[in-house]
Amino acid sequence: MREVVVREHERLTGLGPREIAALKSLALEEQKDEAGNRRRVFAVKSGRLYAANYVGIVEPNRNTTLSILPKVDFGGKGGARDDPRFERTKKTFLEMLRDWRGLREARFPEAAIGDLKRFEMWEAFYFLFLQSVVRLAQRGLARRYRTVEDNLPFLRGRIQFPEHLRENAVNRARFFVGYDEFSADRPANRLIRTALDRLAVRARRPRNQQLLHGLRVVFADIPPSPHPAVDWDRRLVDRSMRHYGEVLPWVGLLLFHHG
Repeated sequence: MREVVVREHERLTGLGPREIAALKSLALEEQKDEAGNRRRVFAVKSGRLYAANYVGIVEPNRNTTLSILPKVDFGGKGGARDDPRFERTKKTFLEMLRDWRGLREARFPEAAIGDLKRFEMWEAFYFLFLQSVVRLAQRGLARRYRTVEDNLPFLRGRIQFPEHLRENAVNRARFFVGYDEFSADRPANRLIRTALDRLAVRARRPRNQQLLHGLRVVFADIPPSPHPAVDWDRRLVDRSMRHYGEVLPWVGLLLFHHG
């Protein structure tokens, strides 16, 4: 995925005609944030497209990300993509995220911030999320007992007689049973599995791909969420899940673009 980097209030360059047209259309629409306040991401001046008072990431299409960094004056002139100021600005942006309400519980190690300033912005987010999931997996996935009903070729748990008689009147070799299973199949884990699946087709950095491969093995027995919004509302974090506190804000950002 190609990354185009610009700072607040600067003119957008390095984009194709279709990408510019799509973003100009977005600039003319009335946009609002989660609180319902009007928010301008882009502005059109004399037919040219500029970043407005907004910091974040926009995807004009599936192959391009536009990273809008805070306008921090480090002195000097320039503005090219390889300008060292962009690296310093990225570092400042990651540091600013520490205070963002949605990521207050997420961890931003100082060493990681210094390293990730060389990543594309989405890849930096992916890495921080994946590192948090690694720490979670090391402490263990949260599990709970759930009741499972199934028609099995062996007896397990309790026979559910109404269902057993209905399903097995002819086949006496099966048992319709109900039993308790200590399972990691719960909303928070399904959401994490869904986020990992989404990143599997988006992450490009070898370091992120390596982390993804290992984590998808860990979560292989957990199904992806069939209804992410429903699972998000049911993502109860109990005493056994305190170590999920730094992971779920990233899930909210990656799946729903909020914390």
